[in-house]
Order: sequence, then structure tokens, then C-alpha cells
Amino acid sequence: MTKKTLPKTRFEINIEKEIYKRMNEMLSYDPDTGLFTWLVDGKNNAKYKSGDIAGRVNHDGYVTISFMGQTFMAARLAWLYVYGEFPINHIDHIDRNKENNRIDNLRDVSGWENNQNRGGASSSGIVGVSVEVLDKRWSASIIVNGVYRYLGCHKSLLSAARARYRAEKKYKCLGDGFKSTAKLYIESQGRKNNK
Repeated sequence: MTKKTLPKTRFEINIEKEIYKRMNEMLSYDPDTGLFTWLVDGKNNAKYKSGDIAGRVNHDGYVTISFMGQTFMAARLAWLYVYGEFPINHIDHIDRNKENNRIDNLRDVSGWENNQNRGGASSSGIVGVSVEVLDKRWSASIIVNGVYRYLGCHKSLLSAARARYRAEKKYKCLGDGFKSTAKLYIESQGRKNNK
């Protein structure tokens, strides 16, 4: 599913090298905690000191860090810090916690794969399943290659979760650390029935 990417231009490679060099002069990254700390005191109006935790949470809930006159996503800087180059595609937070920038929680994925791991914007807690308030039924859906696919209206949350999980398997949305909330819900219902 990953789209083929063009090789980086000489200009892009040089910019990436400069950011990498400056980042290592100014910041330290701990891959076990996912936190960056400043190695230097801030100049001019910057209010940070050496040893302070770097970054702030932006309006979308992601940690960002500003230096070199630019603002960078901390997750992308973590990738650069560890692997020496920016990710080719999108950075996905496997556990869906936008502030968890531990390197083992980050993966380089296509936009489609990243969209499949979005957190519970639905009323059910299951990605792609929400309640139809007027008729008290559950609708299921999935987005595949940017195309919305309706998976029907269901009498129970369990039925809608099963429809979503079948679609995730059919369209190969599973694997590479993707945690299906539909599957987790189905399994939890099975455990309740076995008690």
C-alpha cells in the first residue's frame, strides 16, 4: 500500500543533514522516554535553559519543537535523531498517544495506514463504528485508499464491530502494530460470555 517515493534531491539531503547537525548540537533525545531536552540555553527571547524538556503540545495534541527558525514535529525529529534521516512517509504513533514519542512507538507508514490507526473519534470507542442517535442503531465504516466505505447499520455494537473487523481483514488494514479496536471489543465480549 505504500506509495513509491521519489529519491531525495541533493538540496533536500543537504537540508536534512544541516537539521540533523544542528539538532544534535542543541537537543538530546531519550528513545526510552521519547523526551527531548535542551543542551543549550535559549538565546534572545527563548525562555529555556540547558536541561529543560524541549517542546510543547500544539493545538492538535502533537509535541512540537522550535529551533533554526522553524517548528518541527517531535516525532519526526525523534526519527531523524535515531535513523539519521527524516521518515519517507508519515509518522504513526502506534498506541495512538500523540505525546508518546518513544522510538518503539513510532513507525514510518503511508497516509492510508496512518489513517487506519486514528484514535477513537467515534462514540463507541471503536474506530469506524458510531451510534445512529435517532434509531439507536450502530453504523460501521472504513476508509480505504481515501475512499469512504459504508459497512451498514447494525442492531448491536457487537455486530457493527464484526463488520468493521471483517473489512479491516478484507482490505488488509491489520499488521505492523495496528491495533484493531473492533477486534479488541469482539474479544472482550467473548471473554464476558465465557465467564
